[in-house]
Amino acid sequence: VSGEMYFLFTRKDALRLVEMLVGERMRLTLSLNRIESSALSEIANILTGSYWYAMTDRKALNWRITVPTIVEDVGKILTLSNRVYDFTSMVFLTDITVPQNNVRGHFLLLPRQEALTKLLTNLE
Repeated sequence: VSGEMYFLFTRKDALRLVEMLVGERMRLTLSLNRIESSALSEIANILTGSYWYAMTDRKALNWRITVPTIVEDVGKILTLSNRVYDFTSMVFLTDITVPQNNVRGHFLLLPRQEALTKLLTNLE
């Protein structure tokens, strides 16, 4: 199965996730430092793996998940927006909420057209 996965968070919510992981207050600056970026990538990696495992538990699907990339550039985010709306396949959207920390995020799974049939067949 091939496609793309995205986690979308506001800057504020992303920093709250980092705070939860490292246990210290994060500052709202223009860009993440190396430690913050690494922590956020690790959170995304764990959540992506968990999400994929939950969807495909005991199914014969192989998905190679790469290390997440942190994108803070508005232009790159707009490019993603165009890909979502131009996609001829199904978009899986999942909201993630951590109520006690007031964190919200969105998880997008965009399977490629040729992978969609296989994915849906295995999820039945």
